[in-house]
Amino acid sequence: MKIRDIIIFIIFIVLLILLLVLSRKKPLTADEFIKISKQEQLNILHVEKQFRSNSDIKSAIIAENEDLWQVEFFILKDKKSAKEFYQKYKETILQSKAKSDIGYGHNRFSYSDYTAFSSQYYAHVCFVNNTVMYVKAPIMYQNEIENILNKYKY
Repeated sequence: MKIRDIIIFIIFIVLLILLLVLSRKKPLTADEFIKISKQEQLNILHVEKQFRSNSDIKSAIIAENEDLWQVEFFILKDKKSAKEFYQKYKETILQSKAKSDIGYGHNRFSYSDYTAFSSQYYAHVCFVNNTVMYVKAPIMYQNEIENILNKYKY
């Protein structure tokens, strides 16, 4: 009986470790973000100067669609700064969210994300390690944006 319990415990630990490893996301580099964005025919804008007053931001890039929606990508100096930056964007989404809007999020070991949408807009923010990605656009672009976010793996 004890050997059976030990085997079950070991299997449980192995499955838990496997789950933690599989739930980890790898942060994008600026070059990877630009490469994927260009493949999706998005225009690239380097906007570090707009964030000059925030010394935590190492890189700020916007991938802009012709339909005037954009994906914002930031590389920050560390994970703590990225988490704080993510929280600010999440609060922005929450403040603009009406009671009837739908919102959901995930907090995992290596990343957090939050998505909200209504009949008018779609918004998503995600932080992985020291990076943050944010997008808010009219709801009619939700599927297109989600496809691109999947390519970024955010």
